[in-house]
Amino acid sequence: TVYRPDEDIYKQFEITRKRIKASNIKSEILDGDIGYIRLVMFDSEIAKYFMNDLDKMLKEGIKGLIIDLRDNPGGSYEQVVEIADKLLPEGTIVYTENRAGKKEYRYSDKKYIDLPLVILINGNSASASEILAGAIKDYKRGTLVGTKTFGKGLVQELKVLEDNSGIKVTISKYFTPSGVCIQGTGITPDIDVGVMDECRSLPVSQIPREKDIQLKSAIEAVRA
Repeated sequence: TVYRPDEDIYKQFEITRKRIKASNIKSEILDGDIGYIRLVMFDSEIAKYFMNDLDKMLKEGIKGLIIDLRDNPGGSYEQVVEIADKLLPEGTIVYTENRAGKKEYRYSDKKYIDLPLVILINGNSASASEILAGAIKDYKRGTLVGTKTFGKGLVQELKVLEDNSGIKVTISKYFTPSGVCIQGTGITPDIDVGVMDECRSLPVSQIPREKDIQLKSAIEAVRA
């Protein structure tokens, strides 16, 4: 039942209840042979969808890959580690360190997808996005294009209190494989490219493709 105050009436509607799954991944092939995957955020199933989309494009014969992390605020730590494992050679993906100096490491195995790789980043790429971008940069596994990332490298945990309220507290910090603390620092791109002045107020999703100079630079970099 909906009340419309301007008409002072109640309207009844029959609504079909349905679970809505927002899509946090968008994929396509650019210029005939470059795979493009935009990760909107790292939700709890993103690694599965990432591999499904990438496998389809690999079967179509892509020669390079662009992963767009612009405006991606982060999300699941486990999911970004799983995606990074598919893109990196054997070694450290990321580690955390708490106030007592205790470190916990996450590793990649020997198997990885060996394609020319470009990561698109900007000032709204944060947290899990910076974990992936930082690891790719440290291993020189690909090229980072765009602008410096946000710089959110804190691990936070929700503590439930006696009255069932909660408080989120910082328990540790993220570090890239080379030991760079992401917090307050961010990840600097290899190729610094801003956006056109007329697009500065727009989210990446609303920038017309023909005016997306960061994406154009990424295409050039993946072919270099």
